[in-house]
Formats: sequence, C-alpha cells, structure tokens
Amino acid sequence: MGRGVSEVLGEALLLVIVVLLTSVFASGLANLMPNLKDHPRADFLLRLNGNNFTIIHTAGDPLPIWGTKVTIYNGSSLVTLNVSKSDANGNGYWDIGERLNVSTKYGRRVVISIVVDTWVVCRLHT
Repeated sequence: MGRGVSEVLGEALLLVIVVLLTSVFASGLANLMPNLKDHPRADFLLRLNGNNFTIIHTAGDPLPIWGTKVTIYNGSSLVTLNVSKSDANGNGYWDIGERLNVSTKYGRRVVISIVVDTWVVCRLHT
C-alpha cells in the first residue's frame, strides 16, 4: 500500500471514532434530560359565579384526585383545597368538563394554582 492510501484510511478511522464517541455522548445526555411526558398537561377556565369561582377542566389530561390540589393565594395567605368534589362521575380523576366551585371568601383578586404532586399544571389569575 502506498503512503496516500494509509493516510486516507487513518483519517477515515479517526472520523469513525469521533462519530461513535459523539453518538454515545449524545445518547447519554438524552437520558439525563427530563421527560416532559411524565407530567400531566391540562387547560382550565375560571368563571365568576355570584359568590363562587368555578374552575372548569376544558382540555388535556385527566388529573388524579388523590394527587391533585388547588391552592389559593390572596396576597397574604395560602389556602389548599381538596379537589374530590370535582370528580362528578366518581372515577377518581378530574376529567374534561368537570367543575370545582371555590368560594370568593378568600377575595376576588387571587392566584389559583392547580398542582399535581409537585408539578404546577395551571395557574389562574383573577
């Protein structure tokens, strides 16, 4: 084999090693990235109904009642509510179309957060 062929094979081998190491690094890095599919996604509508706010689940994933809480912050205090009353069909999930009534006794200018485990699914401002 001539000198030129030897150098070309060496460069090709070096290129293969670089591509291989880059792919191994990229796949390892991808495993460290958070998986966004693990977190529920949902949309809600907030309506003022006399002396209540009505929170309506309008789209997205059903939220498990046992892991979901609604927090209300009025600027000075934080209140956590049980969402079991939102389960109209009794299946253990807050499904699309189901509602939760919240009293306005906490104030009419509040921030309502819907939290599943530690993930904030939605934040509503009045």
